Formats: sequence, C-alpha cells, structure tokens
Amino acid sequence: MKKMIFLLLLVAIVFSAKSQWINNPSVNTVLCNKVGSDYDPVAVSDGANGSILFFIDYANEGIHAQRMTTAGMVAWGSSSNPVNVCVSAGEKFGVSAVADGAGGAFVAWTDYRHNANFGEIYIQKISASGIAEWTANGLRVTNNILRDDLLPLLCLDAAGGVIVTWYGDDSVAQTIQSYAQRYNSIGAAQWTANGVLVSTAAGFRASSSIVPDGANGAFIFLLDTRNDPNGLNYNFIVNNNLVNSDIYGQRLNAVGSRQWTNEGAAIITAPGNQNHNLEGSAIPDGSGNVILVFDDGRNDGGSFTNVDVFAQKVNSNGVPQWTANGIAVCTAAENQFVNDIVSDGAAGVIVSISYENVSRCYAQRITSAGAVAWTVDGVPVSEVGEIVSGGALAIDGSGNSIFAYNSGNFNFVTAQKLNGAGLKQWGAGSIVCNNPAGTLEPVITASSAGSVIIAWSDFRNAALPAEIDIYASKVSPSGLLFGGGSSAFTTIASGNWNNPAIWLGGMVPPVAAVVVIRHNVIGNVNASCATITIQAPGNLTVNNGISITTN
Repeated sequence: MKKMIFLLLLVAIVFSAKSQWINNPSVNTVLCNKVGSDYDPVAVSDGANGSILFFIDYANEGIHAQRMTTAGMVAWGSSSNPVNVCVSAGEKFGVSAVADGAGGAFVAWTDYRHNANFGEIYIQKISASGIAEWTANGLRVTNNILRDDLLPLLCLDAAGGVIVTWYGDDSVAQTIQSYAQRYNSIGAAQWTANGVLVSTAAGFRASSSIVPDGANGAFIFLLDTRNDPNGLNYNFIVNNNLVNSDIYGQRLNAVGSRQWTNEGAAIITAPGNQNHNLEGSAIPDGSGNVILVFDDGRNDGGSFTNVDVFAQKVNSNGVPQWTANGIAVCTAAENQFVNDIVSDGAAGVIVSISYENVSRCYAQRITSAGAVAWTVDGVPVSEVGEIVSGGALAIDGSGNSIFAYNSGNFNFVTAQKLNGAGLKQWGAGSIVCNNPAGTLEPVITASSAGSVIIAWSDFRNAALPAEIDIYASKVSPSGLLFGGGSSAFTTIASGNWNNPAIWLGGMVPPVAAVVVIRHNVIGNVNASCATITIQAPGNLTVNNGISITTN
C-alpha cells in the first residue's frame, strides 16, 4: 500500500543561492528551497568529504538531488534549481541510494506513473557533476501491471554497477515475493527481466537488507512468513496479522543464481515476529561476514508493547556465527527499534536505538565476537525529558560515533558524539538547528577530519505556499558549527556564564553569539548576544546589577 504523506497545498516564492556554511543554528545553510514540499532526504557521501542528497517533492511528484561540498557550496545547479532525478507524473516514494565510488550515486524508488494503484521500481545513475546518465526519469526495472513493487534497496557490485532488491505485492495472484536485478555501469540489466526470485519457499517474504558479497553478487535478508501459522494466507499478511515471522537470507552470485539453497538460509527463527516494519539493517564486517541488527518480538507476546533489538553475524555460506537466533542488544521493558547502524572500525557495529515510550535515543556497540560492549540495554544519547525522533549515525574515523536526531518536539536538530567507550563528548548535545517552525528526518554523512554534514527537512518557510525545504550544517569535531555568521554556543553543564567549561567548544559566548541554554546558568557578568534560547530543563538566573541583552 502506498505511503500517505501530509502535504501543504500552497504556492511558494523561490530564490537562488550558491550557499556556504553558516554557523548560526537559527539560520543554517540552505540546500534546497525550490517551490514544493521536499521530504524524506537520503544522504550518501560524494567521496570528497561532501554529501549527495536525494529527496521527494510530494506536492509536485518529483525526485530531486543536490550535492553539498565540504565547504558548504551547492554544487549542482542552485538551491532553487536542483538536479531532476525524475519529474514524470505519478506518485513516488521509497527512495534508496548508494554512492557509486566515483563521486556520483545510484538511486532507486517506487513509481506510480503507469498505474496509480500498482507501483514499479525505477533506477537512475547520477554522475559526479550531477548529470542523469541513464534514461530520462529513470530506467524501468519492473513491468508488472498488476503487481505493486515496493521498497527498493541498493548495493554496489564490484564492477562499477549496482544490485537492487525489492518485494512485489501481487493482489491478483495473492502472493508477496522478493526479487533482485543487477545493472552494469551503463544501465544494462544483467539478470532475468523483472528480476530473479530471491527465494522459492512457501509463504511470503519482503527484502529488508542488501549487502555486497565482494564478487559481483549480494547477500539479501528477508522478512519471511513460512513458519507463521497464517503465513500462507495472503489476507492475513496484508492485514499485518503475523505472529511468527522470521528472517531468512539468500546469496545471489554474479549471474543471479541462488547460492544458499533455493529456499534461502534460516537466520532467525525465534518465536514472535522478527524484523518489525522492515527495519532490519545489515553491513559487512570487513572479513566476508555480514552483521544483521533487527527489531524482534520474541519477548513481546504479540502485544507490540515489548519489541526488542537483537543482532546476528552470518558468514558467506549463510551460517549464523553467534548465539542461535542472535544476541540481545536491547531488551528493556517497552518497545525499542533500530534507527541506524555503522561499523565500529573493528569488525563490530554501533547501533542507534529508539526507546519508544520515553522518546529517547540510545546506542550500543557490538563487538566482532558478538559481545555487548557498553551499558546493558544501551547508553543514552539524548537527554531525559527531550522528545526525540530518529537517530541517524556516522563514524568519524577516530573511534567516535556521531548521532543526529530531532529533539525539543521537533524544534531542534541535535547532534551528539560518543567516544569508543560510549561516553558523551558534547555534553547535552550540540544544537545544529533551532527552528520553532519544526524540523524532520535528519540524515548524516562523514566529512573531513572528524566532522560531519547533517541535513534535514525544514518548515521555517512553510508559511510560504507549499514550501518545505532542505537545510544543512557541518559540525566540527568539537561540536561547533562550521562557517561564517553569528557563532553558536550551547551549554554542556551548569555554572556561571563566564566559565568556559560550561560551554560547548570551551569558550564563553562572544558578542553577537547565538546561545542555547540547556542547564542552570548564572549570569554573573554583563553580556550581549544575538539570541538566547532556553531549552527545558535549562534556566538562566541573572545576578543583581548584571545585564544580559539580546538583539
């Protein structure tokens, strides 16, 4: 079923800008401000410490791309005129992208240009200069008039091409199956038309992760119903009445042949539903294995109130390497879900986890041996009392992990760094964006010398007709924003205003600074700022005879 999106049906004013980094979190750097409502950004590295962003304009049914250089310059067209990936008629959603290793990227999506009820998979290659290299508006991967093809996922092959997997919901034949296709560097399909069937087992399945195998093939992991009591009943599946879905895997070789038996290899067959909401994530460990992290309902009892996070390592032959049915990553009371995973640089992974009931972001590191390295059930990334959504994740090349998430009831984009021991490095977090109008869906890519680029959907211009934009900022290793303009300063501890130790970056805010207070601060010296934002539970008390002014 197609995703429903809330749209603002208005008309916008457009201006063009080349941009550069601005270190004021109330201003930031505009990446896209064209007419339209741009949501769901997907980010990949440009290979030169910059970021390539893909996003959907739901109001105008288009997919667009923009590259932000490491210096904060818009590289493709302008902020009001980004690259058109696809501007054909019809709804589009489910964008997936992967860097091509040559400064560009591959991108795939579900497209309803041919039939408003049955989507098809399309794919495009964008060069390092922002040129769409394949057929205008994308190559048609699938051509099944009565099948809804959904959730494309991408990985590189080892020869300059790409492999895409997806699942097809065929309401006429009443089946749901996973498929895959490989394209070479010039966009020629290498496997069977409409894709090879990933598994021939009874039941239904949907692709949830794909990882390159290093030999022009791929590992694909599946949400699978073969062991569910209703797993052969199509109507139960489409109404989400599963009680015992599992995770199976398959390896396809360079010519698309199945390697782990035609039915696929059993990866996780614990009781309850595994891989809720298709949120499993998988990455290679650098030694030919794959680490899979997934949502798990084995302790839930079918109530959907105690979903946990588990993990498993799988070798190249499809054999699980850790405890049968995986190791527990987080089993605290309430629902937890996987946000994102990255390599820890030592053949293990770092996981970003959402705690649903308390709306907090947590993190955990899993070693290559399958041991939980940090506090049981994870270390808190966000603060107590924050309303948090998401938790995109990057590593900085020095053993640290950096998180980006919405906080403050979506008014803030916040970043936090954890060191290799899971200890916070930026106090209560670095305020990347302070926007009372709202922000959504931050994404993150690693940049130069331990810095990161964070981008998000932004509502600051939503009063203009149909104007939801994409903004970005670059965050330094100390947690400060790069660029010109007013400096941004955030408290990391309580204390006197003139104590450098209470401020992110270790410097007292100068004149014209943008200040965010998240702790108990005593104004003990006269000061002047551009703005002061007090974010709960922060408090500012000004001593008698002292004045702190804003402009």
